[in-house]
This record gives sequence, C-alpha cells and structure tokens, in this order.
Amino acid sequence: MNKPTQLMRLFFLITLVMLQQQILALPEDSQQPINIQADRASQQSSADGEVTEYFGNVEMTQGSMKINGDHIVIHSRDRKVTSVKATGNPARFEQQSQHDEAPVVANARQLDYTLNNETIVLTTDASIEKPGATFNGDRIEYNIAMERVKARGGEKSGRVNMVLTPENKQ
Repeated sequence: MNKPTQLMRLFFLITLVMLQQQILALPEDSQQPINIQADRASQQSSADGEVTEYFGNVEMTQGSMKINGDHIVIHSRDRKVTSVKATGNPARFEQQSQHDEAPVVANARQLDYTLNNETIVLTTDASIEKPGATFNGDRIEYNIAMERVKARGGEKSGRVNMVLTPENKQ
C-alpha cells in the first residue's frame, strides 16, 4: 500500500473517532461507530483546525443519526468536531431522540450543525418533521437538546407554514 493511501485511511479513522465522541441523540448513538461513504474526500489542516470534505452522494451515519448530502464539510479543532455542514438538493438530517417515537427529519438545501450548542440551521427550502408537528420555511433553527424550533419565511411568501397533528388516543 502506498503512503498517500495509508495517510488517507488514517485521516478517515481519526475523523470517525472525533465524530463519534461529539454527536448525541439516543444515549447509545454516541457509542455507535460512524460510517461515512462518499465518491471522494479531502482533508486540510491549519492553525485554526482541520477541515474534512466529502463529495458526491455523501452518507454519514451513527446509530439513529443520518446526514446525507451532495457535499459534507466537517470542521474540527484540537481533535474535536465543532461543526458539520451539508449541502444538497436537498441535504437531509434524521435522528431518533426516543425509542418509541418517529425520528426528527430535516431537509434543506443547506444544513449547518453546530455541535457545542446542538443546533441545526436549515436554509433554503427548509422543512422539519418532528413527532406531532411539521414546519416549512426559508430558515429553520432546531435545537436538538431542547427540541425547540424557530422558523422564518422566505422573500417570496414571507410566511412560515406549521402543521400540528393531534395525538391519536386509542
């Protein structure tokens, strides 16, 4: 095996270990291995940290968490992931917070996940479905830990659409 191939494998392993320690939802999600598949990848280090980019039909999973996009960029500093940015048509985030509930599903052209405050910002054609509610708008912020949604309409309609589903009592 040549040296560039060995370095690329080591780089992917380090990225996976860093992500595994950072992304949370179901308690056991953080204990699961992270799998990333893409058509190609690159990594760059600087004094500000590392940037890892994945290109082409990127699929990232860890336990119940899934992020898909055409392009995913992972920023890390001191071997800790600080953010994940996914773009696509659409980019997609999915994660289950409770064993007995459907997962939260978010779609947008751009998805920015900041790990230190557990917030996902969805921009352009944004939607989020969580148990009992669906939100659509141009920009949606979702705080995973607090399960709080903030939405803003776009320039065209200026409005946000929200649908609340009544609970089925059987």
